Amino acid sequence: MTKKIVLLDDSKNPAHLLNNFSGSAYIYLGTKKPEIDIHLKNADVKEVIIDFHDEKFNQECVAAYIDLLGTLSLKYSSVFWWATFTASRNKFVSRLLPDLFTFISLVKIIEKEDYSQLLVINAPDAVVKSLRKYCINHSIDIESRHPSTKPVLSAVKRSIARGILSCQFILSIWGKICISRLLFAATVPQRVSSEKSWYVLRTWLYDRSFDDHGKYHDSFFGVLPKFIQKNKNLVIIAGIIGDFPKVAWKAHSVNEFIIIPQEYFLSFFDPVRAVIDVRKNTIHIEEDVVFLGNDISAILRAELERDFTFFVPLQYLYSFWIRRMQKMFPVEAFVTTYENNPWEKVCFISLRQNQDKIKIYGYQHAVLAVSSLNMVLSQVEKTTIPLPDKIITIGEITKNFLEERGNIPQEIVKTGCGLRFIQFPPPENKFYNKNYCILVAPEGGLSESVNLVTFVFNALKDVKNLKVIIRSHPELPFDQYSKYLHFDISRYPQFSLSIAPGIQEDLAACDILIYRGSSVAIEGLKTGMGLICVKMQDILPVDPLFDCQWLKWTVEDEPGLKRAVEEIYAMNDDAYQKSLHEAREYLKKYFYEVTDERLQVFI
Repeated sequence: MTKKIVLLDDSKNPAHLLNNFSGSAYIYLGTKKPEIDIHLKNADVKEVIIDFHDEKFNQECVAAYIDLLGTLSLKYSSVFWWATFTASRNKFVSRLLPDLFTFISLVKIIEKEDYSQLLVINAPDAVVKSLRKYCINHSIDIESRHPSTKPVLSAVKRSIARGILSCQFILSIWGKICISRLLFAATVPQRVSSEKSWYVLRTWLYDRSFDDHGKYHDSFFGVLPKFIQKNKNLVIIAGIIGDFPKVAWKAHSVNEFIIIPQEYFLSFFDPVRAVIDVRKNTIHIEEDVVFLGNDISAILRAELERDFTFFVPLQYLYSFWIRRMQKMFPVEAFVTTYENNPWEKVCFISLRQNQDKIKIYGYQHAVLAVSSLNMVLSQVEKTTIPLPDKIITIGEITKNFLEERGNIPQEIVKTGCGLRFIQFPPPENKFYNKNYCILVAPEGGLSESVNLVTFVFNALKDVKNLKVIIRSHPELPFDQYSKYLHFDISRYPQFSLSIAPGIQEDLAACDILIYRGSSVAIEGLKTGMGLICVKMQDILPVDPLFDCQWLKWTVEDEPGLKRAVEEIYAMNDDAYQKSLHEAREYLKKYFYEVTDERLQVFI
């Protein structure tokens, strides 16, 4: 067993960081700073890597995580619990699973390896608290070189920060209420009669939801609004993302549909009441919570505190506009996107509290991966979680996922169609007009982008006659993460950054797509490209084409990537055409074609 743990922070000077640690082992968590990494490589220290490839261990952690949240859901079930991202297991927001995995992995290394001194660099604060308790209980010396704040002062700072965030939240909602009333107060009472029963389609609006002529195109439901409007009294309630005044004005100018921002229904006191209610009903974990034999109470408490500070007030606010909307006009049916998000469950609870006979449908609109634990229920959770009356899927592949992996009751899962994924005729096969050009599509996370680009660079930098285009995610442009790279990409002419306005131009120019969890893989497979999915530091696979076996290679190391590229370019025409046919048949099952018959499931 390891004898001593030293907790370090990479914000300090690199030389100072390594003082007195000669001969030690170290674990570097998170995105490595190049200057720190160089000093570590030149120092007399040994790097220890957390093993993400032990599938049995990963599955054990994930199963325990699902069971833990199922148990907590049973105990704390309320609108405030369901308003947390913790309960929703949202992998893009909740830090609980990564923190639990990091802590248990550290414990595993400490118990298995006989290091005289193990340096842990950049451990999350919540993990540090649980690790400290573990070390004390097991008589392991633990020393912290973290910048520390006294507990009382830290609590005061958190309280002040929460107060500032609450004020910002209230002021932001007030601004949206003012704009919504200014634009819609005169028209909504005229267009939405309280004498009629309404079909409510709850969606998201962006600036790109409207074309240059102001015509509305729903980014999530495609042609469904037109279909519904032929059969029902349709009103579209929208959450606006981006420039609120600009998008609200565009929605106000639409005559074809009735579109109303959800903030229109709120009173000015509602956000204040939401903040007060959330503060009064914040969930506090008093007892010790055990996860795989170790106390993880500190990790769970920290995640819930973060949830209730940053996220729950807005999620809980949905209950207010739902209630006021139902008072304004009768709601026959309520249809929304479905990803088991907190706000969705708040809507389901509120709708049923205020109206017994109402049809509630959730549309599973996005691609899924094995890592989509937000769509997986524990056995005990099935009896408590707020669910819609129907979960309508984009096709057969995701229906099977929800029923078999997701443990969602089969009676509510219905096959719909791919409303967001318009079916085009297969493009002309350009694969054998080889451009020897590869497209790299990182996701929007910092570590994911840095790691993937570094991985591809190391594997292909010496390959001749090959061009590599990096198309960064819109939410994380290349210049925002390039400082974390150990190389200057401008010095390598075979590597370039995408300048194409749209993804289709890049896909048309390239033969191969390298990705991790990006849904761009779907578009790439449509074009007949060879796909290479890179498995990196993932607890569970993030590949949206998780069970596709055609025109796709999965690699775990740099030599494997190089071999995959060679195999793709070496494919003969018969093998390629066979794989292309199977890939397109697979996509037809992933996204069912949009037809009037399939749209009937929404009625």
